[in-house]
Amino acid sequence: MQESFEQRQTSTAEALAALLKEVETNEVRKKEQAEKSFDGLT
Repeated sequence: MQESFEQRQTSTAEALAALLKEVETNEVRKKEQAEKSFDGLT
């Protein structure tokens, strides 16, 4: 029981880390687009 709980915790942490990386990548992309004066629709 404890082992499966720990595995779930790890996979949750990994999923969260991946999500945060995606958000960060998206923020960088939006910033770069803004600097190039692209609007959000392009």
